[in-house]
Amino acid sequence: MMADTLVVVLMLMSPAQPLQTDTVPSVTDNRFTELFRQADEDFERKYHLREKLRQASKEAAIEADRKTAAERKRILDSSSFMKIVKELKDNSVYGYP
Repeated sequence: MMADTLVVVLMLMSPAQPLQTDTVPSVTDNRFTELFRQADEDFERKYHLREKLRQASKEAAIEADRKTAAERKRILDSSSFMKIVKELKDNSVYGYP
């Protein structure tokens, strides 16, 4: 316990080291940046992956909404759910607007 406390105190007392910007390599200095960008553009042009992923995500969301619609309606419209909400509001120590 004492050792943990000492470690925490030492960590808090140690000075923060500022980031040395001259030692951080720049992304623009990378000689392959332009080649990677061009390869990404060529890949996108050929396979249209972004559009396919966007479409697949949209279709999955629609399908999930369709499959859960009846269950969602049953839960939200059930009288027991509304009874629980009413009871929670009635017994709450905080006022609802």
